[in-house]
Amino acid sequence: MSSIKGICFDLGSTLLRFDGSWNQTTIQQGMDRMVAEMDHPKFLDPVFQEKFLQALEQSRIDREHDHIERPTRDTLRTVFQQHTGLSLSEAVLDSAMQALYSISQLSWKEMPGMRQVLEALSKDGYLLSIISNAADAEDVHRLIDRIEIRSYFDPIYISAEVRYRKPRKEIFNMLLDAWGLPPETLVMVGDTLNADIIGAQQAGMHQIWLERDLRPHENPEDRERIIPEKTASSLEEVPGLVRSLA
Repeated sequence: MSSIKGICFDLGSTLLRFDGSWNQTTIQQGMDRMVAEMDHPKFLDPVFQEKFLQALEQSRIDREHDHIERPTRDTLRTVFQQHTGLSLSEAVLDSAMQALYSISQLSWKEMPGMRQVLEALSKDGYLLSIISNAADAEDVHRLIDRIEIRSYFDPIYISAEVRYRKPRKEIFNMLLDAWGLPPETLVMVGDTLNADIIGAQQAGMHQIWLERDLRPHENPEDRERIIPEKTASSLEEVPGLVRSLA
């Protein structure tokens, strides 16, 4: 019997691919959609919009250092209150987040072979989970439901809900506690060396890195200092690599 009992997947750029380029244009388009759909004159204020974009960028910088998630809805709530002296209801925040992420939602597509891989692993009896670094939990839940893969995974951890981001041990320990399994029986599959792979290593889990090109904000030295246990050039290689770890 295999010594591997469970497999944890990253979501973005692992199970799903972004069909386009995530840049300032994408963010601005989301902002424009949010402003257009919000029935509140203060959203039209360009000074408020600029402050919100600046706060989002600062949140991104901060979380890269301490790996604590700053949910986008919290950032919007804080900036709006500081700028206007007014509070936003949860219903308005829900609508704002859905509008803000509506543009990027359309660009997420299934990785080639994703459904076949999940089906094969499920049939082989592996437990499956998702741990995703994301600043808006509902955005992730909508993606999961849109591509109809929720039934494969239990549990699903999103940093915007649990506040910890990979590679923090806390988010991996949540999975270990939920499954009640030792870390050496689990495999982390992901595309980021400095989050998925190093986090799994620190937690004592096996790791499969889904290799991809270096992104602009990533440190090239990570390729030298973080060595994954296994490397896959495509998601379709994962079942065979999991079997090899047994």
